[in-house]
Amino acid sequence: MSYTPLQLAEAFIQAGELNDAVDALTQHLDANPDDDAARRLRAQVLARMPDATHLRLADSDLSKLSNPTTDDAIWRSIVLQRLGDNDGAAALLADLHANDPENERIAERYFDTLLGQGRYAEAQTVRDKMPDSWDWLQRSAILAEFQEQQEQAVHYLTQALADLETQFDLASDAFAQSIKGSFLNQRAHDYLELQLFREAEADFAAAEVLLPDDPSPTFWHGIIAAERGDIEQGLALCRAAFANASDGWRAQMVASLRVIRDDERYRALADAILAE
Repeated sequence: MSYTPLQLAEAFIQAGELNDAVDALTQHLDANPDDDAARRLRAQVLARMPDATHLRLADSDLSKLSNPTTDDAIWRSIVLQRLGDNDGAAALLADLHANDPENERIAERYFDTLLGQGRYAEAQTVRDKMPDSWDWLQRSAILAEFQEQQEQAVHYLTQALADLETQFDLASDAFAQSIKGSFLNQRAHDYLELQLFREAEADFAAAEVLLPDDPSPTFWHGIIAAERGDIEQGLALCRAAFANASDGWRAQMVASLRVIRDDERYRALADAILAE
């Protein structure tokens, strides 16, 4: 039994054989150059490849579609960003947003792109058109943090947590519990920046329970324990965090300890952990 190039491409995609999938789609497009669906699929496969050559080919395919959709434009913005053309991605998303300002998927991409470029006033304008839902309130907090407005960030995260409570059953929904843990961890860092150590410790402790695989809340809980003079608890918590950490997380925690050891409050803790 023989298979068409499109059937082969689908099979190769399922198997993760992306180069073979591109070859099969190219064979099909050579014979059917007006097939937008196949060209769109090839662009999406090419966009999943890590090198600039394949990304440029993906951009070329997306630009040649005879009837591009909103999803196509969003894909192209992703490709442009991965190629380092953030201005091009922002311009594309600006047009999409102007044509459909209430589309949250477009707004999310555009907001994140503007944030990454440091265009905070424009990002705020995008945010202002969106609802006060938990996800957008969290983005408001991130925008405030980028501008070193931690008090505002705490305000937004507190609102986000309250809205989350109304949208999910947090007693049983594991997905929502993870989101809550992430918000608590984020708010704890804002409290830490404000030197509100009691509030930060409470949030880190709550986040630990909800994010058992994330060593960050446990580590920073340990730092705060040291700040209030409980070196024994601080050591226990930091050691637990290190035991649960990947190499990447461990490196980040070591870097943090080296920075904070200049503060007398944390020196004994940092020296003990760094010596292990």
